[in-house]
Amino acid sequence: MMGRIRGGALVVAALTGVASSVTGQSPPASAIDSAEPFITRWIELVWRGSSDQAWVEASTWFQARIGRFEWNRWVETQRVRQRGLGGPPRLIGTNYVRDEPPLQPVEWVDMTFAVDLPAGGRFLQRVWVARPEGETDWYVANYGVSVDPQAMVANAAIDPIPYLGFGAWHHRHGFIGIVRPRPGASRPAPEPPRAVANPATFRKRPPLQ
Repeated sequence: MMGRIRGGALVVAALTGVASSVTGQSPPASAIDSAEPFITRWIELVWRGSSDQAWVEASTWFQARIGRFEWNRWVETQRVRQRGLGGPPRLIGTNYVRDEPPLQPVEWVDMTFAVDLPAGGRFLQRVWVARPEGETDWYVANYGVSVDPQAMVANAAIDPIPYLGFGAWHHRHGFIGIVRPRPGASRPAPEPPRAVANPATFRKRPPLQ
């Protein structure tokens, strides 16, 4: 674990597009202790063959920004192009902030992990998770990746994640929808029944007089 955790409004403002009133004090140890294993497990899902499950378990905010097919295709492309992305992640940075009224009380933790690449350099992953007040579960709200300069020299390129946008979905659907998973996300909703025209039921024109 890193040293003192620093608080600030930067993470929340970047995610939600709104300013937040947060305290700069160190977070409760329970928040960090519960968030870290959750984030580590989610990263393992992404890079060890279960990226689809990682998408299903992410928040509606995450799912709204990248479709299931696009997400899985992006992960598989990076895995084929660059070996070692699923190596043991090493925690190198942590931040904690808390939204206060008038916003919905929510805890935010973001953690940065490094993976040593076989070709040299490091693969960096930053994961933001959120937990509404009164709940015990964390939800993945955002995910970012990059490589350090040494990896760039070794041609360890990583494509940007093809997100659709940043922020519009939040403002349409409200804050709490960001962090709660979409019910039944693993199953596509059935199409509504469609009316089918039947020529036999058409009204016939009366004969001309």
